[in-house]
Amino acid sequence: MYPIENVYSIRAHEEWLLREAHRSSGTIDLDFRDFRESWQQISEGSFWHVDTWDALRGAVSFLALMNKRHVLYFRGQGADYRRCLPVLFREEWQFAGHRYALTPLNRSKYYSLTRDLAALVVQAARYVGTPRTYVLERVPGAAAAVLQHYELWPTHFIDVTRSLPIAIAFSEGRRDQEDTYLYAFAMPDLRGSITSDMDQHLTLSRLEAICPPSAKRPHHQDAYVVARFPEPAGSAQAGEPSWDDWQNKTDLTRRLVAKFQLRLRGGRLPGTPSIDLSFLIPPFEEDEFGRILQDLVSPVVERYVVTL
Repeated sequence: MYPIENVYSIRAHEEWLLREAHRSSGTIDLDFRDFRESWQQISEGSFWHVDTWDALRGAVSFLALMNKRHVLYFRGQGADYRRCLPVLFREEWQFAGHRYALTPLNRSKYYSLTRDLAALVVQAARYVGTPRTYVLERVPGAAAAVLQHYELWPTHFIDVTRSLPIAIAFSEGRRDQEDTYLYAFAMPDLRGSITSDMDQHLTLSRLEAICPPSAKRPHHQDAYVVARFPEPAGSAQAGEPSWDDWQNKTDLTRRLVAKFQLRLRGGRLPGTPSIDLSFLIPPFEEDEFGRILQDLVSPVVERYVVTL
């Protein structure tokens, strides 16, 4: 992904609060450009600590106003990682309670098989009924995005959301932690179900515009997925220049605007609208599309994964 230019983040917010505290009346017209930060500075810098929904909402509102040329997307996590990588480029992935290693030798094979699984996504969509299958049929990345969101295959996409309460719900998880993490990323404006931006080197997919109406998980989550674009040309394997370049620049942290540490009380960020994980991730028996897709993908996993 193309790294974002300098953005307004915690330094600019702190300066604004300082100026606000010392003004007596009227509006102060300030130039904050000297307080912009690079994504590296934000990633390596201190966390933005918040302990209430109002504090977080105020901070995000400041970011949205100041970074007006970008659209903010969020990702909540129970732990902090220095990089934000898609599952394909992590060390392992999980399926049906089993863990499978991901290595430089098998990642490209997983990637190649992703396109072969696109037909299964279309098959599941037709089974449950959907008024539109064109995007799933004609855009390979659309099927990969759905597989990623249902955690059925290690793909090159990363899950994000436009909804702040939903991102917080994922960060809170099972509500047994004192601190969790939330990240804000800057994206270009989405112009349809899938936007591939050559200048920003990314593809952004809005899953509710791709998945059947009965697919509960993506519709409940206000779900989006993002990936590096363009995908590798030629042979997709380690050591091939376009593959190595694609893998090395697939870190979503290159779009980072802010990283928050949420200080919870009783497992919750006080004041946050309540959303249960059972609503965001309904079990497969309650999500017919997800269940059918899992049933279709399982034999492929059993057939191929042991040989990868």
